[in-house]
Amino acid sequence: MTKEELATLSCPNCGGLLRPNILWFDEHYNERLYKLDTVLRIAKNTGILFVIGTSGATTLPSYIVENVLQYGGYVIDVNIDENEISKMIRPKKRAVICRETSDQFLGELNNILEELQTK
Repeated sequence: MTKEELATLSCPNCGGLLRPNILWFDEHYNERLYKLDTVLRIAKNTGILFVIGTSGATTLPSYIVENVLQYGGYVIDVNIDENEISKMIRPKKRAVICRETSDQFLGELNNILEELQTK
C-alpha cells in the first residue's frame, strides 16, 4: 500500500485508521453501531416490509423479516435471484417474491402510488 493510499484510510482529525461501518467476522450487531434493538422494535409495528436487492446472508435482515412476519406484517422480497430471504418467506402466506430488478419494481410501485393519489 502506498503512502497516499494509507492517507485516505486515516482520520483527518486524529490520524487513526478509519473503520468502515460493516460487521466483521466474530462481531455482533448491537444498538450503538447498528441500532439493533430500535430496528427490531420498529419491525414489530411494520405493516409491509420491502426487502430490495439483498442476499439476506447476514443475520440482521433475517431478524427484521422474522419480526415483521411474527407480528402480522407482510414481506415483499424484490431481487433478481433466489436468496436467503426468499427461502425464508416462500412458505409464508404474508409474503410476495418478485423476480425483477429494483429499478423495474420501484418504477412500477411509483406508478401505482401515483395512480392511487389521483383517485
